Formats: sequence, C-alpha cells, structure tokens
Amino acid sequence: MREAHEPDACEDRIGDLVDLLTGYADPARAAEFAEHRAACAGCRREAAELADVVTLLRATQPAPAGQPAEPADRRVNGHGRPVRLTVPDRPPAPDRSGGPGPRPPAPLTTRPGRRRHRRRVFGVTGAAIAALAAAAAVVVLMLPAQPTTVDFATRPPGSVATVSLQPAGDGTRLRLRATGLAPDTDYVLWLAEGDGTRTRVGTVHTDGRGAVQGEMVAGLPMDRAVRVWATDPAGATVLAAPVPH
Repeated sequence: MREAHEPDACEDRIGDLVDLLTGYADPARAAEFAEHRAACAGCRREAAELADVVTLLRATQPAPAGQPAEPADRRVNGHGRPVRLTVPDRPPAPDRSGGPGPRPPAPLTTRPGRRRHRRRVFGVTGAAIAALAAAAAVVVLMLPAQPTTVDFATRPPGSVATVSLQPAGDGTRLRLRATGLAPDTDYVLWLAEGDGTRTRVGTVHTDGRGAVQGEMVAGLPMDRAVRVWATDPAGATVLAAPVPH
C-alpha cells in the first residue's frame, strides 16, 4: 500500500522523465524538468526508481566487438553528457561454516502503487486515442459525399452545359447549368439505369437568353444511374452524358 504522504509523479511529466533518463531530452527540456523535479516529491521519487532500472540496463550492455568496455562513469548519453552508472556489488558468497549466510540483496522492484499509476496513465492514454479514432470515424461517415460534375458530351452547337450529381438519401440530387439553349423552352431531365429503365427527374425552363440553372432530386440512387440526359418539348435528346462511377 502507498503511504498517504507519498505522492504520484505528475502524469504530464512521464514523457519528460523517460526522455531524460534515456538520453533523448534536449538540454532545454532537461533543465526545465530539473527545476520541476526539485519542487515535486512525486517526480523525484519516480526518477529515482526509474534511474535504477536504466542504470542496470546500461551496465549490462556488452561493448561493441573489438572495443574495450568503458568504465561505468565514462559512458555518455545521446547528447554527449556523462551518465553516472552504478553497478550493484556482487552478493557475497554464503558462509560455509554452518552459520547463516548473508541475505542476498532484494530484487529491484517498484512499489505496487507505482505500477498501478503507470497502468492508469497508459490506460487513460489508450482510451483517449480510441475515443478520438471513433469520433473521427463518425465525422467521416456524417460528411456528405462530394458531388460529381459531368460535362454533357451531347449538346447543341455553341452551348455549354454541365450537371452535378450527388447522393441524397435513397435518391440523387442534380444541379443543371446550361447556356446557349433555345430561349423560353421547357426541357425534361432524365436518369437511366443499366437495364434501360428511365426515371424522370423534372422540368427546367430556359430564360430569354437560353440559359437555365436548376436543382432537383430524383428517386433513383446515384450508384444505379448510368446515363443522364435532357429532352426538348418534341422528345428529342438535346443534352446527354454517361454518369461516371
């Protein structure tokens, strides 16, 4: 059990502590954390415990082939600063005279409260990442699909006509823009499926200059539409284009 007077290390300082002990903290971060540690008993205790672990790991690393092992107090971290490494003394041999031998040193452990603290830190971080990922997926699913704009390949000479298609629930939203058509004329917009089934979208009316701009929704899902076209009052096809997928 953790004593009531033994505070935990600051959760937002765990990363600084690990970087410092492993030699990855830059000098400015190291100096700033040193000031914080001087005023924080929890971080001082955490640093002392983790420093023992790092010391043992560094002391047991073999020297590269062909190079003598450096003395423990001459090894340096990633920033070229000496690292003070203290290798524990070898336990003395037991007394063979029959008397009780000296007790071997206790294994290096951390307090249960520390382990629970670290599990809590990493558990909270993992839960936060999972929550953010789930929220991002929901946002992506809620975003409307981008419209697909199609230029009519079939159109009257001198005219310009486009239509944008966008899924709208179980149907398709269409926005028609055209110039250079017959003035003051009604045109019917259509969609067709792959089997030839036609769906009437609606009627648009050009102004006195032959321009038209309109928006309507068809009852045919966009993923089933393969062709879009417009007919004049006589039923002749004036505009036509395939629907890309």
